[in-house]
Order: sequence, then structure tokens, then C-alpha cells
Amino acid sequence: MVAIELIYDLSLLVAIIVFSVFIDERFDRTELTGKIFQGLLFGAAAIIGMLDPFELEKGIFFDGRSIVISLCTLFFGSLSGLISLIPAFIYRIIIGGAGVYMGVGTTITSFIIGLYFNKKRKEGFAFSNTQLYLFGLLVHIAMLLLVLTLPTCKILPTFKNLTFTIIVIYPVISLMISKILLDHEEKKNSSKIIERNEKLFRTTLYSIGDAVITTDINGKVQHMNPIAEQLTGWKESDAKGLFLSEIYVVYNEDTNVRLLNPFDEI
Repeated sequence: MVAIELIYDLSLLVAIIVFSVFIDERFDRTELTGKIFQGLLFGAAAIIGMLDPFELEKGIFFDGRSIVISLCTLFFGSLSGLISLIPAFIYRIIIGGAGVYMGVGTTITSFIIGLYFNKKRKEGFAFSNTQLYLFGLLVHIAMLLLVLTLPTCKILPTFKNLTFTIIVIYPVISLMISKILLDHEEKKNSSKIIERNEKLFRTTLYSIGDAVITTDINGKVQHMNPIAEQLTGWKESDAKGLFLSEIYVVYNEDTNVRLLNPFDEI
């Protein structure tokens, strides 16, 4: 039964990640709008998971909110994490039951641990797969310790039934989702670096006082600065993708005979 609920939680988390990537492509996570949207998305995921949890017994249930809140905070920061925490926190209090202190405590510790490691990431700490697993493990060790807040008669049965799931399976799921988020983040950062370098290159190219034409390895035009446009009579937008020999023709000034294009000699 626990396995079935975990599969459901995992499928929900994968769907959330798809939406998270979609949002991140359109609203930068460093901007306020992006942070709010990510927080709302992960907060909704936490609530959806709580609507159909694994219920050990009345008032004591388990779902994926520890993963959702901790990863939201880790990857998107304090504001997003707080937004994802609040609805889960309030809803867990409303539900009540014997596990209310554990449930509320889990949302808080997941946020705090995520916040601490988010700060480490901002300081330049790079997570390896092992460290991502240990992050998930730490979140769920805290969750397991909160079992001690249950009524005394419920503590031992809960430890007996769920220790393996909480300490082994939950961190693995956390690692899987972390890897997807991290891979997307790295690709996005790489794209930003390429875009920034491209802008720097174009700025440098267009400021050069001599004619400059760049090509790919096949000799097709990629960039031209304004001086090159004047020299060839071609606009960069029109010349891009054409062979250099098509836009840059050299003639002997005495015989008016077309000369071999210098590029063809390379």
C-alpha cells in the first residue's frame, strides 16, 4: 500500500517538474514573478498529495510534501519555499488528528533544511549525486525524529511500519527529482552563458574599425560587422548562411579577372 502511494506521489512530482520547467523558461526564477509561480505550483502539489495520502491510521498519514517543500526551497529560494509551505501548514492544522504535530513539524523542518542548503548553493556549493541523496536523507531523518511527537502508543508501530520507507525510499525519490531540476538548471545556466558571450562577441565585432566576416567551418557566413557590409554591399541578415565566396568576390584591379577566394585556399 505504501509503495502504491509512493508511485502516485512520484508521478505527481514528475508532472510538477514538467510544469516547473515550463514556468522557469518563461519567468526567470531570480525574478519575483518566477519565484511566486514556482511557490504556488509546489504548494499546489503539496496539497494534492495531502488529499490522497497513505494513512497509517486516522490522523496519522504520509505523503510527498516533505520532498515538495524541501526541493522547492532548495532550488527556488526562501520566498518560493515559504509560499509552498503555507498552504500545507494550514491544511495540516485543519485536518488535525494524532499526527498533527509531526505533520506541521515536517513542513517546517523541510523548509528550514531546504533554506540552509539553498544558502550554501548561493555561496557556490555544488551538489553531487551523493550530496543530493544526503540532502534528501537529512530531510527525512528529521521527519522520522518527529515521529516522537506522536502519542506514546503510536510511536513504536509507526517506526516499525515506516522507518524503511522514510529513510530509504523517500530520499531516493528526492534524489531523482533533484537530478531533473538540477539538469534543467545547468542547461539554462549554460544557455545564459552562451547568450552573454554571444552579445559580448557581437559588441566587440561591431566596434572593430576594419571589415570582419566570420564563417563556420564550411565557409558559410555567420556574422558581418558594418564595415564588412559596406565593403561587400551585403546586409548581415541577407548574407548569413551563404558561402563567403557568394558575397565576397575578389578581382585583379589591373586585369579585372576574378581571383581565387582567400577562404578557398585555407
